[in-house]
Amino acid sequence: MEHIYTVAALWLGLAVISAVAAYHLRLSIALVEICVGILVAVVIASAIVPTLIAGLFFLPRHLLPVTKPPAEAVAPEEEMTEEG
Repeated sequence: MEHIYTVAALWLGLAVISAVAAYHLRLSIALVEICVGILVAVVIASAIVPTLIAGLFFLPRHLLPVTKPPAEAVAPEEEMTEEG
C-alpha cells in the first residue's frame, strides 16, 4: 500500500515542479509537464537499462566458488597377457 502513496507523491511532486517552471518560463503547463515527463523517463531509463544489461551478461566468475571437475571413472588396469 505504501508503494501507491510513493508513486502518487512522485507524480504530484513532478506536477508541482512543472507548474512552477511553466509559470516562471511563461510557457504552457501541459508542454512543460510533457518535457519534465520525458526528462524523468530518460533519467530512469538511463539507470535501469544498463543495470538490466549488466545483470544479463555479467557473471562475476571471481566470486563463484571453485569447483573441481568430477573425477572420471577409471577402470582398474587389467593385466595384459601376451599371446604368441
